[in-house]
Amino acid sequence: MLEIAGNLFDMDAFVLGRMRDEMHADIERRQGHPELNDIVAAWRKLREAHSEFREGTINSSCARLQSHGLVMRVEPGMGQFDLQTYVYAITEFGIRFYQWCLKDLN
Repeated sequence: MLEIAGNLFDMDAFVLGRMRDEMHADIERRQGHPELNDIVAAWRKLREAHSEFREGTINSSCARLQSHGLVMRVEPGMGQFDLQTYVYAITEFGIRFYQWCLKDLN
């Protein structure tokens, strides 16, 4: 986990923290298998609440997080989001990593 932490940027920590805050209850309640509709609704809330989630740079941050298994890309139905950003969900490992490493930073 220390190696992963060393590879993340400040934006990555911010994104992971906000995703954890918004999604962890559904993911934990469903034992790591959240419903697509729950993830899409949570992503929509994140986009409304934080301008960082509406910018194209969110894709590179989430790609870094995904490369470490902290988030995963989700394929919503056609036309549910614009082409500027993809939809991502935090993983159970991402939740554990956040609680272990980043909680005090956010």
